[in-house]
Amino acid sequence: MLYFVVKNHPFTDWNKRTGAFSFIWFLQKANVEFREKITPEALTVMTLLVAESNPKEKEKIVWLIILLLKK
Repeated sequence: MLYFVVKNHPFTDWNKRTGAFSFIWFLQKANVEFREKITPEALTVMTLLVAESNPKEKEKIVWLIILLLKK
């Protein structure tokens, strides 16, 4: 979810903020424990990493986010 909202630019502005918020909201709704794994600073870094990443690296970025959640 984070990747697609940030990278696909569904809005004129606020894509990164909306993507980060949506990602946390989704994790809460899915009952995924993330509070110790994803600090506000980590969420900021992940969001910026997605925004700056090469679209050809999508699989690696998504894998990295999933790996972080599984730790």
